[in-house]
This record gives sequence, C-alpha cells and structure tokens, in this order.
Amino acid sequence: MLRRDEIDVLANRIARLYSRFHTTVLESIARHLANLEYSAAEWQIRRALEAGLLLVDIQNMLPGLSGAAEDELRRILIDSGRLSLAFDDEIYRAAGFSPIAMHLNPQNARILLAGFNRTFGTMKNLVRTTALASQALFIKAADMAYMQVVTGAFSYDDAIRSAVKFAAGEGTNVVYASGFRENIDSAMRKTVLIGVSKTAGDLQLERAFEMGARHVEVSAHIGARNRGHGPMNHADWQGKVYGLFGDTRYPDFIETTGYGTGEGLLGYNCRHSFHPYFEGISKAIYDEKAREDLKHDVTYRGKKMSQYEASQVQRSIERHIRQAKRELAAQEAANLQGTSDKIRSWQARMRNFVKQTGLYRQRIREQIN
Repeated sequence: MLRRDEIDVLANRIARLYSRFHTTVLESIARHLANLEYSAAEWQIRRALEAGLLLVDIQNMLPGLSGAAEDELRRILIDSGRLSLAFDDEIYRAAGFSPIAMHLNPQNARILLAGFNRTFGTMKNLVRTTALASQALFIKAADMAYMQVVTGAFSYDDAIRSAVKFAAGEGTNVVYASGFRENIDSAMRKTVLIGVSKTAGDLQLERAFEMGARHVEVSAHIGARNRGHGPMNHADWQGKVYGLFGDTRYPDFIETTGYGTGEGLLGYNCRHSFHPYFEGISKAIYDEKAREDLKHDVTYRGKKMSQYEASQVQRSIERHIRQAKRELAAQEAANLQGTSDKIRSWQARMRNFVKQTGLYRQRIREQIN
C-alpha cells in the first residue's frame, strides 16, 4: 500500500521540473514581447522573427528537461514499488507467508517497465504540444499589444505590461486531443500521480496473486470525492473489503472501485490505496459508522460544503498564487517593474481559507521553482 502523502513526495520531484520549465517559458515569452517594436512598419516580419526565436528557446530546453524527467521517473517508480510492497509484505508475513524481494519476480520488472513506458509516453505526448501552444500564445499576446499601441489605447510600456500579464494568465499549456488545455505543471503532476499509483497498484495485485490473497481492503479518508455514481463516487466505496480473482462473497474489487480507470481507484486525483485482507486474521479498519464519520462538512465564507468541495476551492487558490508569482517573474524578465501585491493578496486568502476550514496548507503546491 502506498499512502497518498508518499505518492505526493515522489511526484513532486518531477512536478517541480515542469513547474520551473513553465516559469522559464513564460519568462522567455516576456523577453521576446519586450524585444518587439510595436509601431514599426515591418511589424509582421519582426513578430514572426521573435516567434521563431521563442520556438528555438523552448526546443533547446526540451532535451534536458526530458532527460531529467526520464531519470527521475525511473527512480520514482522503483521507490514507489518498494514502498507499496513493504507495507503489504508485513501483512503477508503476519499471515504466515514469505514474500520474495520485488526484483526476484520477473513479472514485477515487466510491470515496472510497462508503467514507465505508459507514463513517460504520455508525458512526451503532452510536452510535444507545449512549444507550438506557447508560440501561439506569444503571437496572440503580441498582436494584442500591437493593436493597443497603434490605436493609441495604451502607451508602449503599458501595452507590454498588459501582454505579459495576459501571457502569464494563460500559462504554458498542453493541449489534449479533446481540445482541453491545462498548464503543463498541473498536467504533469496529474500524469505522474496516476502513473505511479497505477504501477504500484499493479505490483500489489501481482503480489496478491503470488501469495494467494483473495481480498483487499481499501483505505478511507475525509473529503473523498462524493459526486456522481459508481466508481466516480469514491465516498461510496472507500473503507470496505473487496474480493479478488473471482471471489464472489465480497463485491468485486475492480468493478466496484473502477480500479484502472481515470475516474476510479488510483485514478485522477485519487488519494486512496489498498492492502491485503485475510479473513479470520485481518480486522477491518472501518465499519459503517467510521465511514459515515468521515463525511462531515466544513464552512467557508458562511457557506457549508463537503471537504471534497473545499479541496477544490483550495486548488483554485493555489493556482492563483502560482499564476501571480509567474506574472511577477515574467514582468521582471521583460524589465518591467512589478509588485508582489497580488501574491500577498492570494496568500492571505489561503491563510483565511485554512483557518476557516481546518484544511492543511500544502505550500509546495504554491511554488513555481
């Protein structure tokens, strides 16, 4: 079993690489915006030149980023595999079994390789869209500034400042096949969390098959997702015992929890885990009352909401803090004088939020470097 805090620590090692990349790209966009002559007759040529130079900047960053991320992902998957099996193996030993070391089972190596290929393949596909999306963002911001200058609506400096603010607000995005856009650091964090969780889970199921375990118990936590029906509603299936490998005396593990899907167990932003359970030996951690006790609400600004809803508010405040920090970094890259007023304002809102709700402040989610 791999706890969510352990997964967060591991995933943060890669998330910070892409967060720094995100900030660096925005700084590069800002510098190229500042290099333009917005009233020049050869505007189209100068804009195309700066857009091309920006693309070269980004492409030059990618090999080093990819190499560092590849090495880090390998280490993370191995570390997460060892952590998840170490917890489970204590249960197996208590039940009288003798699990072998992770590296002695060839199937574990295949699971790790498959997890790496799946996760890193997704990461590469997402990054591939970033360069062109960033170039398009630069062009859009430059055109906006140009129109502001030539129409006399803004001075040169104010137009640059407005363009930089716009670019920082939009951010460096990856573009999914559906057309959905997401900041690259958020997209990579989500991808790594899912990849690490799923790979660790597959190792656990392989170990369960080795040991002949027929049941698992799923963890439970306050603020579990409580929307929708079936696997997507995590509050419904958390904290219960499930059957493996066709044992019909308990609800089916995969079918009920949606294990292996984005909306289910170990999917998008899931904080649950699972561990082996042996009838007559193990004692269930959660009974029905304990599960109900986890479903309490919080109040923020006079509004009552579930802890899951409150966590979404917290994620939004974190995004605004990161955006404000990147806006200031981009302004400085363009030699514009900026202030940290907006950063302090959003940080104050975060302090007020955690004071009212009692949720834990995750400062690492507010960092950009």
